[in-house]
Amino acid sequence: MVEPRILLSNNHNGGSGDMNPFIQDFHDAYYSNSAIFDDLMKRYPMFERTNRAMNHFNDDNLDELIAYGLDEQQQQQRRRQQDVEFSSNDIVAINRAFFGFNIEEHMDDFDKSSNMNSKQLNSDEIKKSEMINEINDMRNQLFNRLVHLDLSARKLRETIRKFDAKVVEAKAFVRVHKESIDDGSIDIDRPLANVMLCERAKSLAQLMKMAQEKMTRLRQETGILRNQYRDFAIETIGLKIAVLHGDYIALVKYFDLLIQIKVSESSQLYTMLKEFFIEDIYEIVPLMADIFKYTFNHIGWPQINNAPGSETSNHLCQYRSLFCKLFRFLLELEHGIFPKSPIPNSETIRLTIFDSNNNDRVIYHAFELLFDPFVKRFDYHFMDPGSKLNDLQHPEWFLCSLEQWITVNEKFFRDLVDPVLLDFFGDDGKSATVELISCFVKLIEKKLQEDLPKMADDDLIFIRTMDELVIFSEQVNLIVPDLYENDPKLNPLFVIFSDNQNFKRFFKIERNRINEIIEAILDSETSWQLLFGHDLTFDSKFIICEAADEFASLVNRQIERSKHIPLEELRAEFLHSIIDMIDDYRLRLSQSIHDLQENWPFSDKFFGILNTFDFIHSISVDFVTKQTFPQSDSDRVNKMFIHMIEEITDRIINTIVSDFISNLSLYKQLKWHGMSLKDEQPSEVTKEAVTLFNDISAKIYWIQKNISKNLFNRLIHEIAGRLQDAFFDNFIMESQFNRDGIKQLQFDFEHAFKAIFIAYSDRNIVFTFSTISDCLVVFNLSPQTYHIVQARHKVDSESEFRMYLQTLGIYSLKPSTVLALIDRRVGFN
Repeated sequence: MVEPRILLSNNHNGGSGDMNPFIQDFHDAYYSNSAIFDDLMKRYPMFERTNRAMNHFNDDNLDELIAYGLDEQQQQQRRRQQDVEFSSNDIVAINRAFFGFNIEEHMDDFDKSSNMNSKQLNSDEIKKSEMINEINDMRNQLFNRLVHLDLSARKLRETIRKFDAKVVEAKAFVRVHKESIDDGSIDIDRPLANVMLCERAKSLAQLMKMAQEKMTRLRQETGILRNQYRDFAIETIGLKIAVLHGDYIALVKYFDLLIQIKVSESSQLYTMLKEFFIEDIYEIVPLMADIFKYTFNHIGWPQINNAPGSETSNHLCQYRSLFCKLFRFLLELEHGIFPKSPIPNSETIRLTIFDSNNNDRVIYHAFELLFDPFVKRFDYHFMDPGSKLNDLQHPEWFLCSLEQWITVNEKFFRDLVDPVLLDFFGDDGKSATVELISCFVKLIEKKLQEDLPKMADDDLIFIRTMDELVIFSEQVNLIVPDLYENDPKLNPLFVIFSDNQNFKRFFKIERNRINEIIEAILDSETSWQLLFGHDLTFDSKFIICEAADEFASLVNRQIERSKHIPLEELRAEFLHSIIDMIDDYRLRLSQSIHDLQENWPFSDKFFGILNTFDFIHSISVDFVTKQTFPQSDSDRVNKMFIHMIEEITDRIINTIVSDFISNLSLYKQLKWHGMSLKDEQPSEVTKEAVTLFNDISAKIYWIQKNISKNLFNRLIHEIAGRLQDAFFDNFIMESQFNRDGIKQLQFDFEHAFKAIFIAYSDRNIVFTFSTISDCLVVFNLSPQTYHIVQARHKVDSESEFRMYLQTLGIYSLKPSTVLALIDRRVGFN
């Protein structure tokens, strides 16, 4: 007897649970006719051998199962050539199984009984004939049922043979219960599992055969190409590469499939494929690399200068196409990413085979092959001790060459390489230009590792090299914007300044050089010559002299240099040194202005220093605003500059006001309290007023010409306010005026004093001269109003009195000042 059968569901009494229709039919027949199946299992080797093989099957003896599957396949072929019929004993067994008795034996008994009855009933032949006919009919019916049973048995056998068509569906069902397939399982129907696993073995055997065919053809084609590719036409090379690529992708898919269905790693097929990808692939990868490099001369790669490349091939387009295909194939071999994979970009296969940490795998990096001509050329010209271009004092030679190689090959990358990278890596792909820069940065590091020790005692060569590296970084950043923001390590200064001693040396030399530059700027004989803004029609906010322009250029240069210092800590330190540099320049300017003991008219140097303070202040405010400096640093720079600007402008205003007060003496000598006009109203400005205010006008014009518009717009207001105060304090409050004197004063104010500043008025600058205007209002009040003013001042509160003055048009004067002005009015009490 075979082993006890186990249901696919928990129903062991004939129910089938949730099974597909095919398994349901098999299940019903199996359990309804167990005797038949037991007997068939004994007499037909296929069932017994399948059961025996599956009883000891596990993942460790998969190879034996594959061999069994092949043998079983041959047996099935032989069985298809035979028409296996059930014997008479089979039919008896089936009769007993379905009816509980042998129908043939009962038919004989029935015949004997009929004969006895016929002897007893000879008199009634008709009745006997009818009974015989009925018995014959019954017999025929029973026989037909037997034939039908035989046909059902045949169909059952044929159904078993058709399991091949149901293997995929059966595998999917059994995979869910895979963990339960063991000797003690009660959840899987053992015979059904045996059949399905047998089919799995046949599929794996077929897969092994296909893989062996692909590997054989790969090795053959590889050998042919290796020996003859230089003799083949470009079309032949392309076709053979396509065949190699297709076979290789097929093997990748086979191996990927084994991983997905979890075939044992110790199986023959799994081991064979893995060894091919890790060991035997060395035949393919170097060949692809050689043919890839073979295409270089035919497509004019690499281009070294701006001169047109020599295209030696008459099939340029075909060679370019082959170049792109090989570049893509090498990327696939390097990264383990393949097109149209049934399981796209399986992480398992990439980690198993294409992980770069796998030391046993042969790897040819596509970009290294592409850039190898540059590396060789660089080593020959700039690393060889015997090369004339390997000159420590001229770091610009190798850096300019690298920059040129990047520039002249941009179009080649854009047209050929970048499309391959975009297709291969997708939106997160690489840029060929960036990869070339990365390669060149490694060359620079190699060069500096050799050169830096030779500069240990030569600061001049060291700082020149650093300067050239900064310039190189700037140019590269122009070619690829935001390159260093995305990857600071692509900056050649990254590795150099990672050694803090190199940065300290650079920083120290830089500070000393800055001090020398500042001294040279201030000591130059042309430092204070105007470069921009000396023409009044020049629409500029600033007037800039040579000293301001050179220092501003120095600041901007240092700011730009700071962008190419890749380490955040070091960049912050460098930026802070710019603040110190600006403050040092401010101190030097302050000392220079203090050394100038000048009065009016001030020299060009005096105004140049003032304009420089204003311009550099603007630059420094903009600088600290854009950087993330502490607020204390920003405030310190801002306050120091504002303090110096105010100190210098106060010096100018004080000089103007002092001269104005001195010149007022002639104007005050006029008889303002006894003035008599020829006409009712004055017709001209007094000569003394003309002299007084012409001097003011000339000074203001001179100031406007020599200081920036930015400064003048602030200064003109202060001059007007200070002159008004001086005129009020030193003239109005010290003089007395009669009616005609008030008229002349008002005329001189409107047409001389006020007229000077109206010329500089615009929508941003409005001069009101409210103090003098209110004085004239007071002087023009009637005598009756004077009395009312004096009377209300005695009885009103201060706020009420101020409100009353506003009704008279007096807004800016204090009450005491109004009363004092009334006393300045003569001609009535």
